[in-house]
Amino acid sequence: DIPIFHVIGNHEVENSEDMSAVRSAYSSSLVPLNPGPAGTDKTTYSFDIENLHIVNMNLYWNGRNNDAWFKYGDGGGYVPDALYKWVKTDLAKTSQPWKLVVGHEPLYPLGYHVGNSLDQDVSNRDKLENLFISQKVAVYLSGHTHTSAVQLKGSVYHVATGVTGTGTKKDKDSFASI
Repeated sequence: DIPIFHVIGNHEVENSEDMSAVRSAYSSSLVPLNPGPAGTDKTTYSFDIENLHIVNMNLYWNGRNNDAWFKYGDGGGYVPDALYKWVKTDLAKTSQPWKLVVGHEPLYPLGYHVGNSLDQDVSNRDKLENLFISQKVAVYLSGHTHTSAVQLKGSVYHVATGVTGTGTKKDKDSFASI
């Protein structure tokens, strides 16, 4: 009876079995979910818990029909217009006092994946950051870099979650941060 909310990252989209498992785990039976746009409706969604509104963005959606679109050098690092519009509409219609947005790639990576996260296209990143500020998003939670960090940019805390294993490689946390 404990709901699990999967965030789509590059490792999930690289494996069709993982993506199938994530899509089949999508369920609004325990927590009512507001599905994302068609094409990513089981991997992008929002929901409310108490006075918190949470938006889960699939950053590897192509903006049309493929919610597992990703190739290094050809995917990631960009929020398509359709996803941006859905997030903007979703954030604008919630009355919850606290807003948290989750996406795999950070807007401001530190150490690892600098230049190939959401910082790859600075104008696209800044458009998303300005949306977060205007809609009073308190926290943007990300992964991807395998390092943990907290940065305050404008009025938004950007929290990099770190790693779930021993990140002993260069530029990664030397401890399990989750």
